[in-house]
Amino acid sequence: MLERRRDHIFRYIPKTETEGESEFDVEAQAVEVARTWHMWANESVKTSALVPALLMQALATGLLDATTYTDFKTFASNQTGNAIILTVAAVGTVSQSTTLLVRTAVSFGSFLLGAFVFGQIGFIVGVRRRTWLMISTAVQTLFLVVASILLSPHGPAATHVGARHDWAILSLFALMSGGQVAMARQSSCQELPTAPMTSTFVDFVADHYLFSSWSDPKAVSRNRRFYYVIMMIGGSFIGAVMHRYSASWIVAVIAVGIKLVALAMVALAKPDGCYGN
Repeated sequence: MLERRRDHIFRYIPKTETEGESEFDVEAQAVEVARTWHMWANESVKTSALVPALLMQALATGLLDATTYTDFKTFASNQTGNAIILTVAAVGTVSQSTTLLVRTAVSFGSFLLGAFVFGQIGFIVGVRRRTWLMISTAVQTLFLVVASILLSPHGPAATHVGARHDWAILSLFALMSGGQVAMARQSSCQELPTAPMTSTFVDFVADHYLFSSWSDPKAVSRNRRFYYVIMMIGGSFIGAVMHRYSASWIVAVIAVGIKLVALAMVALAKPDGCYGN
C-alpha cells in the first residue's frame, strides 16, 4: 500500500536534469513522511498485537494493588470489594472507620470517573486507534508519576500515607486503573481485563480447551488467561515484597517503568489494516 502511495506521489513530481535532490524532491519526501506518520498514528491496532502491552499493564496492576491494600486497606482497581465495603457500611452491618470509608468511596468514585472519561473518549476517537491507545496509556502513566511524587519523601507531608490527604494518592491510582480497564475492555481482548480476576479464574477453569495442548489454535483464550493470572499474581507478590523491604513510592516508580514499556509496545504493535475502530 505504501509503495503504491509513494508511486502515486512521485508520478506528478517534475524531474530535473541536475544531480542531487531538487526542491520538489525534498518537498515530496516531506509529504511522504507526513503521510506515513499520519497513517501510523491512525492505524487500528490488531487485538492480538495488544496482548503483550495488556499483560504488562496487568503486572503493573498487581504491583500497585499489593501496596495499595497494605497502605490504605482498600483497593484501587478491585472495585467489587470496595462496593461491598461501602454497602455493608451503609447498612450498618459492619462498623468501619471514617477514614477507611472515605478512602474506599474516593477509590470507587475515581475508578468510575476514569472508566467513564477514558471509555467515552475511546468510543469517539476509535477504541483501537494507535493515537488514542498511546495517549490513554501516557495519561495513565502521568497519574502514576504524580502519585509517586506525592508518596515520595520529597512530596507534601499532607499526602503521605496516614496523613490527612492521603486519599489523593488513592484517587490517582484509581483513576489510572479505571482508564486502563476501560481501554482493555474496549480492545476486544476480553481475556485480559488488566484488573479483575474473579471472572478470569472461572473462565480459565471452565474453558472447554483447558486440557488442550499449548499450541492448539483453539486454546488461545486459555493461554491468554493463564498469562494474565501469572502476571497479576506475580505482580502482587513482587509488589508485596518490595513494599516490605523498600517503600510505597518505589513500587509506584517501578509501575511507571512498566507502563512506559507497555506504551512502547503499543507504539510498535502491528495494525490490522484498517482505520478507526
